[in-house]
Amino acid sequence: MWQKVADRYGLEVDFSALPDSVNFWAWVAEHPEIPIFICEGMKKSCCLLSQGYVAISLSGITMGRTKGADGKLALQPYLAMFATPKRQVLFCFDAETKEKTKHDVFLATVKTGKLFADADCLVKVVELPLLEGTDKTGVDDFIVERGIDAFHQVNLAAISLNTYTWEYQQDCQLTFKPFKSLSMNVMFQLDRYEIPDYIPKTGIVALQSAKGTGKTQAIAAIFKGSN
Repeated sequence: MWQKVADRYGLEVDFSALPDSVNFWAWVAEHPEIPIFICEGMKKSCCLLSQGYVAISLSGITMGRTKGADGKLALQPYLAMFATPKRQVLFCFDAETKEKTKHDVFLATVKTGKLFADADCLVKVVELPLLEGTDKTGVDDFIVERGIDAFHQVNLAAISLNTYTWEYQQDCQLTFKPFKSLSMNVMFQLDRYEIPDYIPKTGIVALQSAKGTGKTQAIAAIFKGSN
């Protein structure tokens, strides 16, 4: 495995000359040109390591950070040793379909990723495609199904932490187009005790207009009339 990693990144290792105090992880820490992948779960990191990628597994997506005595967040010591300037750190959490889980993954990635970024690391996010017929895809599942070359292409397409944050925020924006646009004069006439015909009677109705145009008073009047 050690040799596979060295070969992937073009590094020479004279194992016969290595002192006993230098193990694989100490060697990786001394080479900031080797990227580090952050995964959730041992099987994910073992799969990547078997292919010559250096991966560290977390027991949970939030377990990469801790709170110090001063109350500030910091990287866990076993991660902090790799947080050296210009090292590339790639988050490779599972692809998810549940909205709450996706949000939790987003928060964990951004919060832990920022700690690496504060250490001047180059933080990226690997966006795994969801395998057909599944509601969750880990990197081990993806490599078994599509092969290591397919993962290599996904890895090359990894995006920066800033881009990941921006894209997620954009996805959370309301994208429905207005069903009907009303003039300011019509907005002021909403203070009647029945719902006007041009407003849907079922579903969710969202009103948007400038401050002081009577939205609150209109809604209050409609609710009062409905009682």
